[in-house]
Amino acid sequence: ALQLVQRQLPDINQRLQSTLEKLREPAAVENDDCVAVSEWWDGLRRRYADGAVAFEGAAENDIAVPRDLFDTVAENLLENARYKQATDREVAIWARLSTAPDAVTLEIEDTGEPMPDATARNLFGGAVQSAGGLGVGLYQCARLAQYHGFDLRLTDNEAGLVRFRLSGAVGDVA
Repeated sequence: ALQLVQRQLPDINQRLQSTLEKLREPAAVENDDCVAVSEWWDGLRRRYADGAVAFEGAAENDIAVPRDLFDTVAENLLENARYKQATDREVAIWARLSTAPDAVTLEIEDTGEPMPDATARNLFGGAVQSAGGLGVGLYQCARLAQYHGFDLRLTDNEAGLVRFRLSGAVGDVA
């Protein structure tokens, strides 16, 4: 656990600095911080290098993605899946990345139990009570995705297959 935290500290520090800058001068933040998807993917793999998450795919096209969106969504979904894994060691987790010249898709999948239908229907519409919390994180992720022109959705929700997909069009690395 200590090694995992040590690997994550530089990224956490960078995100905190970015958030503080946005809070100090929100009007000055006209163009959100973008990063090459390959750099972002490598960072995510380093942060979750403890073996609990299997990573598939690569950044075939080095395109720019909004760092805050991808960090927020990936970490929220991965931590939710890891919560399931902590209560059931048999749960497997995958993070998948695919790119096209002008688009990117990130999927987070686990083999845990599905959400109740009522929860799944209201997942992105507001706070939703869940076993691990209030479901505010996914609501915030969905709003952030929408802000950046991306789509976040629950694509599969059945026993042994719970999958979320973040997808959208992107630009070239500057």
